Amino acid sequence: MSKQTLSEAVEALQGGGINQSEVKNCLKVVEDAARTDGLLPEHILSLSEYIASRSTNSVLLTRAVRCLIPRDSVPCVSVLRLLGSLKGHTLSLQLLVIRWIILVYDTIDDRSSLHGIYGVLFYYLQFDDLRPVVCQLLCYMTRRCDVIHYRVQRLTELSKRVDSYRGAEGGLLALLVLYHSLCPHMLTNPQRMRRKVWFRPFEKQLAANIMRLQKARRSGASRPGKTATEEALHEQLTAAPPPLKRPKKQYTTVHVADLSRNATRGERGGGSVTFEAVTTHQQLCNDITDIEFPVQAARVLNSHSLRHMFAVCAEPSAALRFTYWLEHSLGYELDSYSPGSVNPDLKSLLGDLRKLTQFVMEPIPTVESFLHILLEEWNGDDCRNEILDLLSHLSLQPFDDFEKGFLEPIKKHFVLKDRDFKCQCLSCFSRLLKNMAAFEWPRHQKQQPGPVETDTHRLSLFSPVTDEEVDDFNPLTTINLFIKYVDYLVTIGLEQEKRHVLLYHAAMEFYSVVADLPGVYDVPHLLLPSTSVLITGLLGHSPIFISTACSHLVRVKENLSALSKNQRSLKLTQTFNSVVLDFCNALWRNMIFKKTSKNSEYPTLAFDLPREELQMCAITQPHKRLNLVHHPALVGLTLQFLTETQDANKLDQLSPSAIWQETRFKQVYLQFLTQNHQSGICDFIRTFVHTN
Repeated sequence: MSKQTLSEAVEALQGGGINQSEVKNCLKVVEDAARTDGLLPEHILSLSEYIASRSTNSVLLTRAVRCLIPRDSVPCVSVLRLLGSLKGHTLSLQLLVIRWIILVYDTIDDRSSLHGIYGVLFYYLQFDDLRPVVCQLLCYMTRRCDVIHYRVQRLTELSKRVDSYRGAEGGLLALLVLYHSLCPHMLTNPQRMRRKVWFRPFEKQLAANIMRLQKARRSGASRPGKTATEEALHEQLTAAPPPLKRPKKQYTTVHVADLSRNATRGERGGGSVTFEAVTTHQQLCNDITDIEFPVQAARVLNSHSLRHMFAVCAEPSAALRFTYWLEHSLGYELDSYSPGSVNPDLKSLLGDLRKLTQFVMEPIPTVESFLHILLEEWNGDDCRNEILDLLSHLSLQPFDDFEKGFLEPIKKHFVLKDRDFKCQCLSCFSRLLKNMAAFEWPRHQKQQPGPVETDTHRLSLFSPVTDEEVDDFNPLTTINLFIKYVDYLVTIGLEQEKRHVLLYHAAMEFYSVVADLPGVYDVPHLLLPSTSVLITGLLGHSPIFISTACSHLVRVKENLSALSKNQRSLKLTQTFNSVVLDFCNALWRNMIFKKTSKNSEYPTLAFDLPREELQMCAITQPHKRLNLVHHPALVGLTLQFLTETQDANKLDQLSPSAIWQETRFKQVYLQFLTQNHQSGICDFIRTFVHTN
């Protein structure tokens, strides 16, 4: 018996009159063809007639639905036929059909005809089991003309009823938020979920197959053994686009519905311009308020001009459309993620999201939710640069959530991995604190309790801060606890890496941002590094340690004046004075181990050693061994200074102490240190010792 072809198998299923064993054989042929090359529109139409006929049991019909993997497009007639036959199917099959429509929504050839049954789908919201997937499908189909008073009232009542016995549903809230963004005058600001993940991913294998074939279709990959029909379709799909047509994002899997362009024109009161028609930057600037947001939300990621328009004047509905698409794309990538094997699509998507986040300078809630889940499985190596860059744009949130969701997973890798990873983490924390202070802190300060900001004056593009969120936590407490947490990690890292100079430099970059909080970013908060970190700077084995620590103390003094007396604690002032006095005694005054009345007012932090212990060390004049010419880290520079300034025949007769005999020699030596990139030491001496 010859092997059955795809067309013969589909015709046999459509015609009926075959037993169950033959049905299974036919489905096997269709499954193999669908997973390999997908189905043509005529095959999908015939197979949908077989499913709608309900001529066999639900198990075989479920297999048939999973075979509906389009090679090119999906006929709208087949979608309408399947929706019309929902009532006679089992619940699991009904859910599968609606989920399949969501997955292939972007490939439906005539979505306007499908939009005609919007009211019928809205009726299905009363069924608890179908409501989540129906809400998701309605979010894709909703246009401004669909938001009418009856539906708003029905959704509001349904949301209250569901909240009373099931809790908040993401699908209902998403639909309410979309209605509010399209017609804000028809309903008050809906309740917002804490985590902005409205829908969960589903049908992973089916979604992966659809995405793979659609990607191959867009790339125009040739397939061997094409029929004449396939050749014609391939030629049509790969034909050169019009000059102003721009390509879709290659890794998109699910897209959302169009906005009503006619309604948009009516609201603006003038002619609108499609984004495809914008060809120059000058045209973008002139027409930026009249440009229509394109249908493909994913194009924000790979278009610099579109990012400008999205950040400057995009409607709230555009941000919602982008968020819905992003949830699905990240969800599918997350389901397929396996530590150690990075999907190129995931790396590309994270790279584009990094560019968008850096451009809008605002955290994306969907990305935060994705990172919260990803970090639980992350091995610390996959897409490290992209993930750490995205982590540097997190939002200000209660520290308990911040610590459990992000800091604890990073701490695990920080302790176990090498020095380079530690340095990258500290660099990430520096940028995160800077973004919190420069962007998140002002956003929280400007958002006062009261009416929600209008769409034209939004402080946040993706997640405007509500009154409930303002009162939920104190952002200054989060910043304070975050600095202390990083200080704890720095102490551990320096001990593990034996106080490596590269790690210390990365740590001091973080502390420099901390020092700039009150003066540069107007955040009324300042903390000093822990004692062990400061003493490491004074006792380090490289000039970089001393210069960096001295430079930090100068920066702290400059920013302390920005704090009022009420904001400047007595403990902070006393600790700072003790640290400065220790550095002055060690580097300049030759009094590091001597107790004086001044030292008793500001006690030393680490050099209060008993005289007996100093005598046991058998070091001559220990109080002079840490000054600028005898310090072990600076001896090399001292020798270089003597070599360059003194006669070579007299070097054997000179000692570093000769520099310290006259003030003018000290000044020349300080200039020499500045020329050798140790300006932090000189700035410290001129700031706190007041020498001319």
